[in-house]
Amino acid sequence: MAQITDDYTLPDGACRSWQALYAGAAQLKDDLMEHIHLENNVLFPRFEASA
Repeated sequence: MAQITDDYTLPDGACRSWQALYAGAAQLKDDLMEHIHLENNVLFPRFEASA
């Protein structure tokens, strides 16, 4: 998504709907990256240690 949105850069004259769309897409990326980090660095190591 970052590639097709030019790293979430709004087009010139973007209306509020486009602004909300890009902000939501950027937030989704941030949330997904945090989720992946927690899985890889917290949850999976705990599971492997208990197995």
